[in-house]
Amino acid sequence: MDTGSNNFPHHENLDDVLRIINDLAQKAATADYVYRGEPEQYDQISSSFYRDLPVKPPAGSNVDDIQVSALEAARRFTFESDDLAILTEIQHYGGKTNLIDFTADYLIALFFACDGKYTRDGRVIFLERDGNMQPHIHGPRSPVNRVIAQKSVFVRPPSGYIEVDPGDIAIIPSHLKLPILNYLRKAHGISAETVYNDLHGFIRYAEIHQDAFKHSLTGLTNLLNSDYQNAIDSFTESLDLNPSSLAYSNRGSAYINVSKYDDAIDDYSRAIAIAPNYAITYNNRGVAKAYKGDYDSAIADHDYAIAIDPNYANAYDNRG
Repeated sequence: MDTGSNNFPHHENLDDVLRIINDLAQKAATADYVYRGEPEQYDQISSSFYRDLPVKPPAGSNVDDIQVSALEAARRFTFESDDLAILTEIQHYGGKTNLIDFTADYLIALFFACDGKYTRDGRVIFLERDGNMQPHIHGPRSPVNRVIAQKSVFVRPPSGYIEVDPGDIAIIPSHLKLPILNYLRKAHGISAETVYNDLHGFIRYAEIHQDAFKHSLTGLTNLLNSDYQNAIDSFTESLDLNPSSLAYSNRGSAYINVSKYDDAIDDYSRAIAIAPNYAITYNNRGVAKAYKGDYDSAIADHDYAIAIDPNYANAYDNRG
């Protein structure tokens, strides 16, 4: 049954997903790289410690000199004696250090480039092991489950940030993030469950979902109060953190109420791609298509909703 041309089942994007993965693989084969995935195109590739500094040090300064006092204080709370081992432990628990997380696996970097900020382009960064940063690239001293799963490598730049050639950055289009995540899960077993595979990783990942839920709840409240633009904004913030089918569906409903039918159809289609068995989503997409005058496709969506739930009265009414 035709469910409309704006649906996003995985196979429709498969060629684009495979093209991106093939491009990354070909680039990876040209040198010995480590990789970093970022969900948006930040101004700098920098450590959390450097980003948190209230005043940036002058050019030529060694950020590690500024970090010494924090490192010395941390020694009282660990059995580790090696500086790098202490820093990686702090990094593991979510503390601010002058380490930048990289990975030895470009597919894991691709996961991080796609995992979040779903309305913005992500990027995969290539850094040569034998390049200028070679002395500052380190493996973990005491690897734990998540570090092993992520094939973690740490870069400790003296300046607090690194610079790479534009040719060493692969841009990941926002509209392909979800199809890529689906493909990585199915074809390579790379997912949030495997990448964040210990309690500390779970807690950090859960915080993202909690923030997404708060934005989604705010959006729902705005939607119920007919404050549609603020509802759209709140659902967008939620979706930037977590691609929930419910948030897409609810934002679609807000778009219908401001007569943005194409945007509504796109959101319902994305909701269906994530959770294909909800009759209400097909019904609502049919309503948006009917508003556009695309009656045949609208009827097909209402038919599909009825096939999922034969007792769904609204689908019969809207089809009529």
